[in-house]
Amino acid sequence: MNKRCLIVLINYKSAKHTTSCLESLKNVTYKNFEIYLIDNNSGGEDVRILEDFISNYPLRVHFIVNEENLGFAKAANMGFRFALDRDFDYVLLLNNDTTVEPDFLEKLIDSAESEKDVGIVSGKILFKDGKTVFSLGGEISFLKNVGHLLHYRRSVDEVSHIREDFYCSFVSGCLMLVKREVIEDVGFLDGSFFMYIEDVDFCYRVLSRGWKIRVNPKSVIYHTEGASSSSEFSAYWGSLNRLRFIYKHFNGLDRLKKLSLYILSKPVLYAKLRNLSVIKADLKGVFDFYSALSKNGFG
Repeated sequence: MNKRCLIVLINYKSAKHTTSCLESLKNVTYKNFEIYLIDNNSGGEDVRILEDFISNYPLRVHFIVNEENLGFAKAANMGFRFALDRDFDYVLLLNNDTTVEPDFLEKLIDSAESEKDVGIVSGKILFKDGKTVFSLGGEISFLKNVGHLLHYRRSVDEVSHIREDFYCSFVSGCLMLVKREVIEDVGFLDGSFFMYIEDVDFCYRVLSRGWKIRVNPKSVIYHTEGASSSSEFSAYWGSLNRLRFIYKHFNGLDRLKKLSLYILSKPVLYAKLRNLSVIKADLKGVFDFYSALSKNGFG
């Protein structure tokens, strides 16, 4: 197996996390990969720190500095385009606030190569402590926040029985291996999702085209949740983009059903949050979406 993989990392004011991620990638056992690192107009010292780090780095890194913050989807699409232009077989979207087990990539590619119709593969994403699950697969659920992470915050012991690959309807863009053929067939991430839900949208489109999404629990990485954003920021964009997703993909009665489930989930969400500023940010996302919709229509 000698498939070429491009690992796409996006940095935004978090050079410390990015250098830790790059440090862990030095130990990856699968060797046929390159790194496409994008700084999303961080400002400050980030670019200098990253340039200094890369100057002594043993792996091949393509470092791009954007003149503006494009958001996650548009920045990731730069990596997709680069990979297609240079005949890479796979693109791996990897959050910059992660570290990886040495064999994580070969496990992902093994799963992707196992069947022709496997289009996306992810693995077991643990929190930094290594004891708690961030994600082990996911599902698109309109009652459970649209992109629902399976086994979120469960202990590693509770999921130890899950040892074999399985299929699901959603995996987080934190760790997403995508076949070249999928990008050619489905297209890029939707850049109108500035931040969040772009992975849900992409998974939905991939499934709609007949591809499968697979999870290999033997591929393990560690994630620092929330390293690149505040709770208010996450609440705002998550709320707005969940509505964007529903309006993009559904019409008529089907849209009404999805919206009803989404609204029913809100009281439970707010009861869990118990944070007035985050709740206000969530509601502002709803208000801004419908305000833009009334002025410009959906687009």
